[in-house]
Amino acid sequence: MKRQILFSFFTLVLLCIAFLGVINLKTPRLPKECTYDTICVSKGDTLWEIAEKEYPDRSTRDMVWLIMQANDLNEGTIYPGQELKLPVMDNSQVASKPSRAMIATGFSQSKEEGTADGITRCGTRLRPGVAAVDPDVIPLGTKLYVEGYGPAIAEDTGGAIKGNRIDLFFPSREEALIFGVKEVNVIILDDRGDGFEE
Repeated sequence: MKRQILFSFFTLVLLCIAFLGVINLKTPRLPKECTYDTICVSKGDTLWEIAEKEYPDRSTRDMVWLIMQANDLNEGTIYPGQELKLPVMDNSQVASKPSRAMIATGFSQSKEEGTADGITRCGTRLRPGVAAVDPDVIPLGTKLYVEGYGPAIAEDTGGAIKGNRIDLFFPSREEALIFGVKEVNVIILDDRGDGFEE
């Protein structure tokens, strides 16, 4: 009985360590050599709004993490008059790649959206960074950069995702609804043919 309890305890500890390791890998990190701009927080500003405004072509969630790291913030609370360091980001990865303006929506894993099984068209698990596309426009497996969302990979399809539309996965339905419907610039990052199909 004691062995069973000890085995269960150690298994739980190992699972927790593995889980925290996965989270740590997915958390964005500041580059070692990073320069900064400085802004002064105005009344009513939030980290989310600042990240959206200052980095419109990057994942807002990732940029909030990077701003928090740059300023040694343990939580997302900021105050009017506070000076914030904003990392200057290099856009060379996405320069001169094929791009197109598309209508983007957000989706999550839910019965209401028909995604309860959590499996993509490619057979992978739904996770942040998965995009549903029209394979006649963007081939499945294509690596993308989506303005206001970040890196993504075309691994899913959807009944309403036809033509110039893209659906981006979010961990919760609330986040998907907050993202809403917007026009975004989608950049092809890998070399699958000549980019977008016509």
